[in-house]
Amino acid sequence: MKSNLLIIAIAAMMAVSCNSNSELKKRVEAVENRLELKNLVDTFSVLADVKDTNTQGLLFTEDGSMKTVANGQVVFSIDGRQNIVNACAGYLALFETVWHSNGQQTVELIDAENATGVSYCTVILIGKNQMTGKTERLTEGFRYHDTYTKKNGTWQIAVRESEVLWAKTETIE
Repeated sequence: MKSNLLIIAIAAMMAVSCNSNSELKKRVEAVENRLELKNLVDTFSVLADVKDTNTQGLLFTEDGSMKTVANGQVVFSIDGRQNIVNACAGYLALFETVWHSNGQQTVELIDAENATGVSYCTVILIGKNQMTGKTERLTEGFRYHDTYTKKNGTWQIAVRESEVLWAKTETIE
């Protein structure tokens, strides 16, 4: 009888251990996914700062989309990775200096291959105003609403909606 109780106790401990390992594995995977998504958002900004739009484009799915909303109105919308690359390259070429500072990010993992997220960013753009010839600094606060997809083990941006929260332009020269 004692040996049967011992076997039952060992089996119960093993079952608990297996459940704990499974739960631990899920938690570790969730943390890894969140870190990968934070890195994805930060990499997008770093590549914008150095104007490497070709590499930046690879962060999007082939059919990815990007739009910008200001004061509740869509002011820019584009679909397709190559179109995103071209649009970003054209826009960033207007500025001598591009600087992003990312802040908080929240992520909702829907399943192993889909997630949504919200992140905040301050962007500083410095360049010559084509009309006045003066150097200006445009400082903007953005909230990004992203949809992410994991393909071949790598997270990509499927949809990015950039919401302009505030903007300030200053002449610096």
